[in-house]
Amino acid sequence: MDRPFGVEYPNESSLSYGGARLSDKGGQASVKAPCGDRADTQRRLQIEPLSPEALWCWSLIKEDKGDEALQMASRLSRRNMQVQAALLKSAAERGDAAGALGHMDKMLRVFPEAGAKILPDVAPLMGMSGGRTLLAPYVNRPWFLPLIGHAVRGQVDIVGIADMLTDRKREGGSLPKDIIASLIARMLQQNRLSAATSWAAQLNGAPVSGIDQFGLSPLSADQSYAPLTWKIPVRADVSGTYRSDGVLEFLVAPDSFLNLLERTTAYPRGNYRFRQKAKTNSGALELEWIMHCNRSGPYKSLWRKDLAEDPANEEKIPVKIDGDCPQQTWILRANTGPSVLPMKLSIQFANLEIAPR
Repeated sequence: MDRPFGVEYPNESSLSYGGARLSDKGGQASVKAPCGDRADTQRRLQIEPLSPEALWCWSLIKEDKGDEALQMASRLSRRNMQVQAALLKSAAERGDAAGALGHMDKMLRVFPEAGAKILPDVAPLMGMSGGRTLLAPYVNRPWFLPLIGHAVRGQVDIVGIADMLTDRKREGGSLPKDIIASLIARMLQQNRLSAATSWAAQLNGAPVSGIDQFGLSPLSADQSYAPLTWKIPVRADVSGTYRSDGVLEFLVAPDSFLNLLERTTAYPRGNYRFRQKAKTNSGALELEWIMHCNRSGPYKSLWRKDLAEDPANEEKIPVKIDGDCPQQTWILRANTGPSVLPMKLSIQFANLEIAPR
């Protein structure tokens, strides 16, 4: 293995240069130890017998004692790029993946910028059970979340990545919302809604039924798990806020046609309804619920009302889910008329319930 984990190492032809190089996005950065020839190295080692750089140079010359010199150099200092890179290479060539990851960890904790080159080649380990076992001790390292990012962008099994993040959460590590959201989005793209829902429930410590709840609640409005939960926009033209009393408040720009809420579910076929209350302060504001079947299928309108013409009391909105619609995408959209100021809308709605016959 000439370049394990993407690292370029010195070889016989570069002895006089004595540099261990790491390529990065900006070009080629190097951490140099000017070794010189054999006599120069021996002379330096006599003067500085406990110098990690001198021991590294000695390892290049005395191949039969190279690992011994490198191990001694590592014990003296972990803050030497050449030493850790050489030990990483040696472990990888021996097939010692655990040892190679250990030296990679030492490198990245001191030289985090090296991760841009090294981590993409390590990311596929997350797609293998054995690889996840090897990575488990490092779930709280600073370089672990960037590694997750490379794995998500690659073709690594998304459920395997989710398992690693569950381990990180269990160990008390932080999980940024954008990482959770990117994994959920990828699972939905792969039609793995059930796996995404189970994973979100694991992270939250809630039952799956809590994630599946249709009506507004602190969990169904939690943006960490959207669009398994209600996706609430916060933009210049529309901004939503969930209140503790179960009401969603929106500020909506005038003369706009936009989505207020969006969500993906997998409810069974049946005839349902849900109760809703909505009101606006002024101006023309039309609301409409629509539902897509199977992500890309055509949508059907469930309910539409102009709140300015017909101020809302409680509505009972009917919903029919057919057998050929195992996955649903729900959208609440608004169409606003002219106004000097943004329009205010408040809305609350309950869980789906079986419609009476």
